[in-house]
Amino acid sequence: MHMRHYRQLTQEARYQITALKGLGYTQRQIARETDRSPSTISWELRRELFRVIMKVFCRPSRILVIVCHNYCP
Repeated sequence: MHMRHYRQLTQEARYQITALKGLGYTQRQIARETDRSPSTISWELRRELFRVIMKVFCRPSRILVIVCHNYCP
């Protein structure tokens, strides 16, 4: 059986993925550019989106803090 080796994304790679998406690259184009699998790019973009949503909606001044208080860092 072939074991895959997984490399954790560096902070620099995360910034690069986000920047390329901001420039209009597709997930497949980003995967080719960064030498990662398309699924890795998909997961990272979802992770980043979730982080931004939580940052925006889990501020104490927002009413949604009641909904997401268990999930905020």
